[in-house]
Amino acid sequence: RSSLCEVVGVYLKEKYNKQAWLFRIHGTRFVLVFNKPKEQENALNEIKERFKGQWLANGEDYKLNVLIFYFTDTYQKPHTQAFIDYVATLDKEVDSITVNGPIKITEESIAKAREKNNILKLLQKVLQTNNGEMCMYYQPIYNIKKQQFTKAEALIRLKDPELGFIRPDVFIPIAEANGLADKIDEFALISACKVLRENKDIKEISINVSCTDFFENPCQKYLDITDKYEIDPSRISFEITETAAIKYPDKIQSFMKKMVNNKFKFYLDDYGTGYSNLAQLIDKPFACIKIDKELLSEEDKVKIVLKSSVELFHSINLPVTIEGVETEEQKNIYRDLGCDAIQGYFYSKPLPEDEFIT
Repeated sequence: RSSLCEVVGVYLKEKYNKQAWLFRIHGTRFVLVFNKPKEQENALNEIKERFKGQWLANGEDYKLNVLIFYFTDTYQKPHTQAFIDYVATLDKEVDSITVNGPIKITEESIAKAREKNNILKLLQKVLQTNNGEMCMYYQPIYNIKKQQFTKAEALIRLKDPELGFIRPDVFIPIAEANGLADKIDEFALISACKVLRENKDIKEISINVSCTDFFENPCQKYLDITDKYEIDPSRISFEITETAAIKYPDKIQSFMKKMVNNKFKFYLDDYGTGYSNLAQLIDKPFACIKIDKELLSEEDKVKIVLKSSVELFHSINLPVTIEGVETEEQKNIYRDLGCDAIQGYFYSKPLPEDEFIT
């Protein structure tokens, strides 16, 4: 009995044995290396056409999809290691690629792959032995009614002497694709617990949670951490973006329910950046709504929408925090609109852990 993978492999080997070297990375990932650009060009068209037809395996016909990546005949082939790094990086992302037709490998894509691979190596090293490359910053959140800082958001930072400062929206997806996100979340929670233990004025810290947590449900692990540092779980909040809340509604519901039952809280982050179904969001046990800075505007129409949103959330006992406030004028506008708390550079930039504690 032949598997589909074997059938495709035999086809490629018999078809291009004299023209190219054939390698199987694993599973259904194959690499063909041609010596002559024209032969490569012909093979591209032939393979595309072949995959339009059926594949026979074990007496059954199958229709298969194919995703082809190629170098152009004018592109100088990269160093072997650079190509291997590119394929390794690509292999982590191939299932999420939706582009139709062959995708050209360019100098830019090779450079991006090399950068991703370097970041991955850095993450793997840092999560084994952290010498300060990964650290936490904390941005205070000002409570308007109490006129004091009562909460803070924990923001993870990654830096390297060679790579420089690496933004979370760059390294977090790499961590998620390589099964490292849970370690980063654990690192952030431990740091937050230490800060809460030292800074008695801050009653609560929120942490941005990875989407992978929705599937792994790490409630007991998080309880073990808060127990170790003698922090009540009610002082820890997890921020879930509006986009994630819409994308994984069932998984989030299960994850949140278990966590809330153990006193952890959840914030809806970046409200206003997605096309949310309010009924779907309200159904979840959020403890606070954070309005994204992209909605900061002095236009009357925007202010009317924001005021209505704040009133709606207040009607179901959900406090509202406005993010990204940088000027006194903005502060006054959103205070008058009824926001409960303000976060932004007007009050404080994110502070290193030691500075925030003191």
